[in-house]
Amino acid sequence: MAAQCATDSPHNPLWDFALALYGRPGAKDVLLRLQDEADMDVLILLADRWLAQQQLNWPAAESLQDYLHWRDAMIVPLRALRRRCGKEQQPLYGQLLQAELSAERQGLNLLYAVLQSAAVQRRVQVITDNRLLDFAPAFYPIASGNAGNKKEAIRPLFHHWLHLASQ
Repeated sequence: MAAQCATDSPHNPLWDFALALYGRPGAKDVLLRLQDEADMDVLILLADRWLAQQQLNWPAAESLQDYLHWRDAMIVPLRALRRRCGKEQQPLYGQLLQAELSAERQGLNLLYAVLQSAAVQRRVQVITDNRLLDFAPAFYPIASGNAGNKKEAIRPLFHHWLHLASQ
């Protein structure tokens, strides 16, 4: 609860950036495919592009534990409930969607708080576009079993995301 109070600021540039980027033509579809097909975290993908725009690096993965806990305890279960419910189950579907979006906004608040308070260092060298794919296991598993094969299989979709995000 303390983390929630610490992140209840009325202005969150990461949220504004994420909404704008998610709203670009094609971005939503690619992000949801990365989420559904590669178990990638849409909020992490959006935050990564914000950090790139700010020319900042990710902090140590340990500093993201509050966000990861929130994601696993709130965002993922709400998404699963909404999907299980189905669009035909109105108004419950819409209510679950609103709850999921609220949980995602809180997730971005948690990420922004960490990114603002952590010793996030300026980039000193060009980091390859694959850096988040290579850093991904710190945030979430890229499937069980053949993680390397799955990573290679989604690389074209991931590069498509990077192209959309850079336009």
